Amino acid sequence: MATERRRRQQQQHPFPFVQRARGQLNSAKRASKMAPGRQTFGTVLLFFSLSIELSCLIESISTSNPRIEWKKIKNGAPSYVYFQKKISGDLENRALLREPANLLILNVSRSDSAMYRCEVVAIDDQKSFDEILISLAVRVKPVVPRCSVPDSVTAGSSTELRCMESEGYPLSHYQWFRNNEELPEDPKTSVRFYNSSYIMNAETGSLVSTDR
Repeated sequence: MATERRRRQQQQHPFPFVQRARGQLNSAKRASKMAPGRQTFGTVLLFFSLSIELSCLIESISTSNPRIEWKKIKNGAPSYVYFQKKISGDLENRALLREPANLLILNVSRSDSAMYRCEVVAIDDQKSFDEILISLAVRVKPVVPRCSVPDSVTAGSSTELRCMESEGYPLSHYQWFRNNEELPEDPKTSVRFYNSSYIMNAETGSLVSTDR
């Protein structure tokens, strides 16, 4: 029974690892009640090569062949993703349009984080244009960090330890431990580490220890 249910689900959707972000455009015939749709689709945690479907739903439209366009807006600058019935830009080889107007992005990466705008032009409808915005924020799990420790240290000199990784998005924050005990960012706030002298930077992963 479970095997048959799983088989039917796979037949309904050929990409079993697809997540969906949905938006909706109302009927152009009800233009007096319609306002441009706006929806934010939080975040996507990226495992393996996840794909995502951005949905632009169109209801009760009179125009038989509406013009569909998708744009990617990053740092305030728009660029075409789907234009004149073709995928373009940096998604040219890893995206496709699914009827009626859904945008399926394959192998999502952190560079895909942006605002996406679906625009519909329906010349035979009372309201001939509408759009919807979807915010896509891709989060990537960090990898095991690399640590840098000097081979030798001169007595009485400062020592800098570094721990960093470059795959995680948003940027990783770091925490240091000594003998499995977490170091406070400010040693003066802890009785146990009050006599310690170091400077910790949680954003860069740097720990500078000064020997008094």
